This record gives sequence, structure tokens and C-alpha cells, in this order.
Amino acid sequence: MFTDIVSHKPIVGLVGHLKTHFPAMYRLYVILKDRTDPPTDDELAIASTAKVLDTESANAYLGQVEAASANLLSMFAKQSQENAVSEI
Repeated sequence: MFTDIVSHKPIVGLVGHLKTHFPAMYRLYVILKDRTDPPTDDELAIASTAKVLDTESANAYLGQVEAASANLLSMFAKQSQENAVSEI
């Protein structure tokens, strides 16, 4: 159990750093983390700089990032409404 906590700690710190200082990269991390399918050949080629990402594909991917961001914001808003204590 202790080794799980120790090995997990740097990742948590990195994710927190991304969230605080690089929100766009954090949103990208969230999208990639939630993926269930492996990267496509095109995505691997782009990541290895063997292929240049065209404008249309870049805009589509940025749209996914923005959609994930909107989902997170709505989730937090819903959570805060559910946890709000009403005064009598």
C-alpha cells in the first residue's frame, strides 16, 4: 500500500501543476486519460512528428478539449448545487 501511494504522488503533483498553470494541457490530459481505445496510426504519427496535424483535424481535436472542459464545469456546478445547504 505504501509503495502505491509513493509511486502515485508524482503523477498527482504533475496533474495539479498542469491544472493550475496549463489549463489547456490539463483538459487534453483529461481527454486522453478517459479514452478507452488505443491511439490510431494517425495519432501515433502525429505524436512522433512523422505527420503534421492539418488545421481541420486540429480544430476538431480542440473542439473535443473544449467539450470536455464544459462537461467538467457543468459537473462541478451540479455537484455544488447538490451539496449546497439551504437555510431555513
